[in-house]
Amino acid sequence: MTKLGRALLRVIGFAKMMKIIPTIADPTQSPVKGALLGLTLPSTLILSLVAVLDDGLATYIDDSNLPWPPGKRRTLSSRIDVVSEHLTELNSARLQEIRKLRNAVAHAGEPGDGQVKWDELERIADDIVESFVAMEFLETSPRLEVFYKRHSMLSPDELGPKGEIVRSRHLIGVKIGAVLLMEYRYEVGYMPLNS
Repeated sequence: MTKLGRALLRVIGFAKMMKIIPTIADPTQSPVKGALLGLTLPSTLILSLVAVLDDGLATYIDDSNLPWPPGKRRTLSSRIDVVSEHLTELNSARLQEIRKLRNAVAHAGEPGDGQVKWDELERIADDIVESFVAMEFLETSPRLEVFYKRHSMLSPDELGPKGEIVRSRHLIGVKIGAVLLMEYRYEVGYMPLNS
């Protein structure tokens, strides 16, 4: 796996983690926050996915010493065209659609313009992964698995080290098979009602 392939998988991993975070049970969970995150995060994450795609295309052009057409501006649209002329398995039409959607998100003029949903973001991620396989930044389309673990410790008869009655450790991450790609930990203590 190349550095660019790993960068792409990390962005996709973030997206997969963020998708499940609003569903995690939490005594202080806000359904409003979860719903708002679900509406805004996919649109934000497409910007990261397409940035990695753009880096991948630019790197492929440089590494392959592809000639740049005279007078053609160096834009994402042009990079898609240049690479697809030399790499027929690249789905240039789909990548141009993704680029246009990214532009709609980045340059949204009206509220609600450029809104991306989770299922659409997953399809976009799959299409970009296919492009990375075609450019040989990834060997195959890996299956990313998100995991979440919560370990709670109750202190019914005595308070915890910081005066809390319950302490919970949360762990969320992404694996490719048995290999850990990324993980994050968070610990929180809940104080007694009379404190």
